Amino acid sequence: MLEVVLATHNATPQARLGNATPLAMLLHHREEFYSASPLDPLLGISKWAPFVTTQKVTLRSRTDGKKHRYINLFYVRYSGRCLNDLPADHKHILIEYDRRDVRSIKAFTLDGSPIGELLAPLSWQHYPHSLHTRRLIYQYVKTFKRHSHDPIAGYLHQLLENADQPATALEVLKIYTEIDPQHKGILLKETRASSTAPYQPASGAFRWGPDTAFKGGSHGP
Repeated sequence: MLEVVLATHNATPQARLGNATPLAMLLHHREEFYSASPLDPLLGISKWAPFVTTQKVTLRSRTDGKKHRYINLFYVRYSGRCLNDLPADHKHILIEYDRRDVRSIKAFTLDGSPIGELLAPLSWQHYPHSLHTRRLIYQYVKTFKRHSHDPIAGYLHQLLENADQPATALEVLKIYTEIDPQHKGILLKETRASSTAPYQPASGAFRWGPDTAFKGGSHGP
C-alpha cells in the first residue's frame, strides 16, 4: 500500500514544483547537475568531471558508397572528417560528452587515443543545449508532429505561446538559463514550429529574454 501511495505522489504534478512531478524534477536534476557516475574508462579517477560521460558506440557508413562515417547518438547523426581517416576495420569508438551541451562530442579509439571532434547537424548548432533538452524537444516533435529548421527555436516559440501556464513558464526559464547563461537575450530567427512543412523560413527575428517573456507577449524589443 505504501508503494502505491509513493508511486502516485511521485507521478502527480505539484504546484510547489511549478506543476512538474517529483519524478520529472528528479530526472532533470540527475541529468543537469552533479551526480555520481561510474569511473571514466578513459581517465579513471585522474579527472573530476561530474557532467562528463563516456561510452562505446558503433561507427556507421553511408549506403551509397561514399566515404562518410558517422555515429547515431541522441536522435541525430554526429560526424566529422576525422572519422573518415580511420581504417575500415574500425567498427567502434569511444566518445566523451558533457551532458550540459551536446552540440559536439570528442571521439577516441578504444585504447584512448584522440580521434577528433564530432558535431551534431547544423540545425542543432545554433544554441547550447543539454541532453535533457534534446530529449524533450525530440519527444515534442514526435508527439505533436511539429517540425522546424531550428528545433530549439521552434520549441521555444511553442513554449512562449503558452507561457501563462505554470509548468510551461518553468520550462521556458529552465531552457533560457541553459542556452543563455549570461542573460544577454536570445535572438530567435525562426517562426513557430509547423506541422504542415518540414522547414519553416526565418521571419521576424527578435531578441528575447525572461524579462520580456511574460509582459504582454513573447516578442521583446
